[in-house]
Amino acid sequence: MPPRRSEPSRSSPSPPSTGRRPVLQWPDTTGSVLRQGQGRAPDRRVAGPLRWVRRTIIVVVALFVAGPAGTADAHVGWVATSDYLTVVNGIAPAIPGLDVTVVDLSGTLQLHWTGSGPVIVAGYAGEPYLRLANGRVERNRRSPATSLNRDRFANVDADPQADAKAEPVWEAVSTGTTVIWHDHRTHWMSNAPPPDVQAHPSRPAMVIPEWQIPLDVDGQAVTVSGYVAWVPPPSKAPWLCTGGGWLVVVAAAMVVGVWRQRLLVVAAALLAVVFLSDSVGWLIASGAPPTERVHDAIWIAVVALAGLALGLLRARPVDRLLPVGAIALVGAVVGGIGRLAALSHARVASALPDWWCRLSTTTCVTLGLVLGAGVVFRLVITIAAPPKRPGATVSSGARRGAADDPCGSRLLGPDDLAGRLVDDGSRKSTPVREPSRAHRRP
Repeated sequence: MPPRRSEPSRSSPSPPSTGRRPVLQWPDTTGSVLRQGQGRAPDRRVAGPLRWVRRTIIVVVALFVAGPAGTADAHVGWVATSDYLTVVNGIAPAIPGLDVTVVDLSGTLQLHWTGSGPVIVAGYAGEPYLRLANGRVERNRRSPATSLNRDRFANVDADPQADAKAEPVWEAVSTGTTVIWHDHRTHWMSNAPPPDVQAHPSRPAMVIPEWQIPLDVDGQAVTVSGYVAWVPPPSKAPWLCTGGGWLVVVAAAMVVGVWRQRLLVVAAALLAVVFLSDSVGWLIASGAPPTERVHDAIWIAVVALAGLALGLLRARPVDRLLPVGAIALVGAVVGGIGRLAALSHARVASALPDWWCRLSTTTCVTLGLVLGAGVVFRLVITIAAPPKRPGATVSSGARRGAADDPCGSRLLGPDDLAGRLVDDGSRKSTPVREPSRAHRRP
């Protein structure tokens, strides 16, 4: 009797072994097969800097919420906007090496002296107040102007040691050949405009026809003179219409547009460019106090870092919400709400034209508010969206990838695991089929 042949096993044959551990592969949402525990590995050259950019944005935004920036008017003698114009129109007699200019909107003066001998600036009672000599800037502590100039409108308590008739007591202020000081003679000493200006605010007017500051230049009497004029404030209607136009266009595009996420990025990039240009103009404005410059530099750095992260984050749309939100927050609060006074005053303390400052303010307010609302909306949708479960319907992008990879249109189930066990060194999926009944031996 011939030996009985054993029937072949009905189980599926295992794939050929190459000495490497088999790895389970799963399809991603776009239809391409990825190994378990792996995905699209981000570029390490980008992932490292992005991590620090994100952390920096989070820390600075937290500081912003904890303590907002102070107003520009907190610095004595410096204002961000004004409707007054202070002009120096003469130095009599003219002295070579002597130059006096106005450096800000509040009438702050700068005196530069390159000649020989001392220069003494007289106070309000004719007493010696400031002195430039031998490369040093000194101030008379007994002068009443020393205490009165601590406040823009001289709202200070009287100094008991101040005496215009006493011998000067000089104290060193700085070194160099330039002195900058706030003088009450070069600006209108009230928050309320003069009566004739209140009667006709839309007409130019002469507020102080002539102011004079006596100097003593190496024993020679010199007078610096000028005037203060009223400049009518601009109309708010054009800028309000511009802001309303931005609001309608961007909001309508976000509601009816298809690429809402891309629109958020484009609008955030535009807001960042406008804010940075406007802030640089405020930063380099002559006469700005150090505290104001530090605040402007901080917000410029925040928006610049957020814009950098916006350009580098290309993996997931959700990752872009943080830099977009940071740009929207800083742009709306600092560049928009914090500078609304530029819309209602004729002169702005900026190195850029006044019309650009007003356009930037309206753009920052509208785009910042719309972008902030868009970020909140996207976050709510992302958080409220139910998590994906195995066997659930995939997105349309995954269905479009089904033509290249049929497995991309559905998630693999337990019955498909045997067909996805492949060698670790291969890059293609080699499903193993179970032999049909026609090939089975009895």
